[in-house]
Amino acid sequence: MERELEKMIILASSSPRRKALLGRLIDRFYIYPVNVDESHRKGESPSQHVRRLARCKAFRAREEGMNGIIIAADTVVVIEGMILGKPANTDEACWMLKKLGGRTHSVFTGICIYDTHTDKIFIKDTESRVTMKELTPREIEEYISTGEPLDKAGGYAVQGEARVFVEEVEGSWTNVVGLPLESLEEGLALMGLSTRRSKD
Repeated sequence: MERELEKMIILASSSPRRKALLGRLIDRFYIYPVNVDESHRKGESPSQHVRRLARCKAFRAREEGMNGIIIAADTVVVIEGMILGKPANTDEACWMLKKLGGRTHSVFTGICIYDTHTDKIFIKDTESRVTMKELTPREIEEYISTGEPLDKAGGYAVQGEARVFVEEVEGSWTNVVGLPLESLEEGLALMGLSTRRSKD
């Protein structure tokens, strides 16, 4: 039983997007959502913020009894130095989309891979740049009515209905979705784990 536990891979997230992305690399893993305070600390850069929260999520899963290779992540949208997390309500989602429309913003995702048996840890953040087209009030209203923006950093999902708003993505597309596969593969390799793509 102990050997099986050592091989267990745990995704500390309830995000269906992260689950689908991790499934591109690994066949079998366990889902264990965690809750942490995602408030931004004063003076904390976007990079520091997402790295800290990814680490907090991984360690929270460990504290709650998870053993194995824990994978955690946190994503934020940044524009004009402002960190945009998930909107609290439709009004905040509307404000975010108005802010992002017609402009280029950054998306940061921090990942943490923590081996609870060896205490080995890998933490890295990835930045991508996203350019959105100008958004009309009607486009914003119709998009918000889908309910999609309310659990997404910055109030939109690049892989969802908002894909028609995006003109260009510079850097990792999977990073914008919420789990940069390039960085994840790097970290898993350092943990001694091969992925589906590395086997091809």
